[in-house]
Amino acid sequence: MKRALAILVTLALVWAAEQKPLPPSPVYLVPERANLTLGHLGSVRLKVCNPSVTLISYATFQLATEDAAVTPSTFSVGDLRPRQCKEVILNVLPLKEVIRLSFVASAAYALGNSKALGATSGSLTLFVRSPQLVMEPVEVSEVGGNVTLKFRNVGEAPFKGNIVITKPFFATLPLEVPPGGEGAAKAEVPPTSPGKYEVEYKARYGKAELEGKGLMIVNPDPRVTFKLGKVIEVCFPRKQQFVIRLFSRNAAPEPDSFKLELKGCTTLNYTVTPSSLPFTLSAVAKAGNLVLNDSVAMSYCDVSFNATELWAGVDNAVEVKVNCPLPVKGAVTLEPSPGAVDPPTLPLPGGAFVWSLPTSAKEAILKVKMFGKTFAYNFNVKPFNPEFTVTFEPRSVVEGSVVRERMCVENAWNKAVKDVIVKVEVSNWSSVATFDEVAPSQRVCLEGLVAVPWEVESLKAKVKIVAGSYSLEREEELEVKPNPEVAVPAIELETKSLGVGKDVVTIRVKNVGRGYAKGAGLSLSSPYLLYPSYVYLGDMPPDSSKVINATFFVPKDAKSVKLNAALSYCSGPLGGTCLPSQLKKEFEVPVRNYVPPNLVIAVKGEKLRGGKSNAVYVELANSGGDEARSVTLSASSGDSDVTPSYFMLGDIPPGKKVTLKLFVTPPERAEEAELKLEARYTDPWGSSYSASFTKKFKVVPKPSPHVAVNMLTTILKTGKSVLRFEVFNDGEVPAKGVELYVYSSGLPLSKSSFFIKELAPGQRALVEVPCSPNYPGTYSITVRVRYGNVSDTFNYKISVATGPVLKVHDAATFPEELSPGSSGILGFSLANVGDQSAADVKISVEAKGIRFTKKTLFLPRLSPGADVPAVFPFEVPAEAEPGTVPVTLKVSYLFQGEKYEKVFSASVIVKPRVKLSAESLGPEAMALALVVPIILLLLIKRRRSKTVVIE
Repeated sequence: MKRALAILVTLALVWAAEQKPLPPSPVYLVPERANLTLGHLGSVRLKVCNPSVTLISYATFQLATEDAAVTPSTFSVGDLRPRQCKEVILNVLPLKEVIRLSFVASAAYALGNSKALGATSGSLTLFVRSPQLVMEPVEVSEVGGNVTLKFRNVGEAPFKGNIVITKPFFATLPLEVPPGGEGAAKAEVPPTSPGKYEVEYKARYGKAELEGKGLMIVNPDPRVTFKLGKVIEVCFPRKQQFVIRLFSRNAAPEPDSFKLELKGCTTLNYTVTPSSLPFTLSAVAKAGNLVLNDSVAMSYCDVSFNATELWAGVDNAVEVKVNCPLPVKGAVTLEPSPGAVDPPTLPLPGGAFVWSLPTSAKEAILKVKMFGKTFAYNFNVKPFNPEFTVTFEPRSVVEGSVVRERMCVENAWNKAVKDVIVKVEVSNWSSVATFDEVAPSQRVCLEGLVAVPWEVESLKAKVKIVAGSYSLEREEELEVKPNPEVAVPAIELETKSLGVGKDVVTIRVKNVGRGYAKGAGLSLSSPYLLYPSYVYLGDMPPDSSKVINATFFVPKDAKSVKLNAALSYCSGPLGGTCLPSQLKKEFEVPVRNYVPPNLVIAVKGEKLRGGKSNAVYVELANSGGDEARSVTLSASSGDSDVTPSYFMLGDIPPGKKVTLKLFVTPPERAEEAELKLEARYTDPWGSSYSASFTKKFKVVPKPSPHVAVNMLTTILKTGKSVLRFEVFNDGEVPAKGVELYVYSSGLPLSKSSFFIKELAPGQRALVEVPCSPNYPGTYSITVRVRYGNVSDTFNYKISVATGPVLKVHDAATFPEELSPGSSGILGFSLANVGDQSAADVKISVEAKGIRFTKKTLFLPRLSPGADVPAVFPFEVPAEAEPGTVPVTLKVSYLFQGEKYEKVFSASVIVKPRVKLSAESLGPEAMALALVVPIILLLLIKRRRSKTVVIE
């Protein structure tokens, strides 16, 4: 209470000090009570007073301040009498600890007999109770994390709001501290580089905001590592996002930046491409407020080789390795002296290359260039001294053979030899080959066909090897073995004797050896030899033979024939050379006794047609032992005509026959004809021979056609019908232009004349004559046939009957009326009221909306007077409509091969649906249900004994 009075007195003093002179009738403000807290809405009571003796009218005030939110900012108190005060209450929200409130007052007052307008201004100072926060110094690790911040409230009001830290990191912390007390809040501190940092913060209290500062000390953490070397090593104990950048003045790192999330330790790979040496590479890692730095300088790289000695004249495989402190990226250039390297450039850290030195090299220097610097390295050179071995495969060969010889040169040196020339000469084989390079232990071979001479014991083989300044000449000796593959020929006669005249001797040439008889040819000589005198047999493999037929002409008086044979051939294996050879042999072939030619005449056939030219076949066969030459044949036959009557047949060899065709025409009425044949011929030596033969034939009459008629129809049906006749030719020749005429005295015929162009022997034709008998009975029919100059008449009797007449009667359903969903039976009788039987009778029923369980009945035969009951069970569908349903009855049958069909009708009565039960039916309906099957059974029994029930 005392504190409040002190504040009011102070306010009054301040107000008095700032009060401006009033006009003659001033108004002023006096704070009555001001109990305000920073950031909280409160009220201030003011007094508006008129200290003058004049009436003031329309006193209005306008308020303004930036230290608080005041409402109302404009108000009026109306009229003020002299020395009158009025009270005004303002709503104030303090935003600062001291509120400076300015006002402007305007009013009207009496000035003598008139009124004047006046205005005055002034200000008020209001003091506000507020908290005062002081932050205590705090120590944290450079890793950051949750840190407890402590605050003391040295003000007069409690603090309940948020602490907003703006530097060196950002955080909003809820905090509540009483006056004179302490409070703590936890803040997430980002990683921060070690050092001392001023902490700036704002204490937001309601609508008010206070500013303050504190101290944060960041200490190093041994768990944090950042090191730049061949890799980048980073360690951080908690999960954190890092950005790492690499840079250098005269080197290009790749990549030059990394973004990663890390917890623990990791390594990062990179490369750097320097433009020159030395250079320095720097790295900076940032995470939050933490900055880590490291750098490394590189001034050299070590170069090493896997070999210090090289060989002259070969391709030396060398490996170079470049070892640098940092993972550099680039290439080294190699400049050899002497020789050449491949490749001349290698990417770092080096690799393998081939250094080709000439054979004359004594020393070697290699210059290595990288990053603008050149390094020279010396190598020892060993002299070029290769060694080679020579082998032949095979080492032994067979005389007279053609061998695929293989000569191989092997590099027995431990280095590869380049530009190797190899030359070989063996017998007829000479070959040269050049090899770009022969590796250690590598064999290079030359192959060729070597023709081994006959009758030698060895072969000389010369080999020459040249490689640069190196040269080697060698002579090898190949063993030659005797050749077992030689031909052993033989000449044999398969013919044991010769006949007089032209005959054949069969000669077989064999090779019974193990080799080939190449280019074999057989020469023949004899005084009676016609051909051949020479036969080329070609190559004869082992165990083979060939047959030669030699033709001779032997005179009649010869007893034997001498034959000289000479076989020329080349003996040896198939793939090699051969040794020319010859085999001679003499044969004496006996001659058989002479058998002259003998012609035998034979004639085929026993009968001839009179008045017709008949073909007769005559056969002449030579059954003798020699050829029949200049053969002729003459034919004659008394009164018969023979064409041709003379034949010139030439020569007929033994065992051969000739068939001749001649034509004999005997008189038309002759009964016998005689054919005389005579053959004349000679043998090859000029002797003449003859043969005769007589043949008697029986003469038969000349063939003619014969046409007959059969009536096929046995009975006719009144009405439209058809008469069928079969016309056939049982003669020996065709009947041409056959005319048929049909007549009847009482039978109406629609067509009576017919024409058949030709009937071949044995051919039959069907003639149908339409007719329309009116009355039953028996009718006479005459058929007249004409063809050529022949006319025949045939008479027949035909019966006409009414035929089968089928009728349906007594058609009814049981029960007579049916309800939808019920079953019933359609029954009727089928009667034949005609005078002939109906065959293949078929009965079928059809009705729309009625389901018949059986729709077709079949009867093989229905005799005249027969009456047959038929029964068809059916069902009325549940959805059937009431009314009369027509039923179609179709009856078809056959009579005399013709099909007939008749249609009858019946009906099924469907009554409306009625719910029925045993009680509602009554005794009459129940009795009807029992009686209907009995009635049907009685109906069937009343039929005659020949009646058949069809179900």
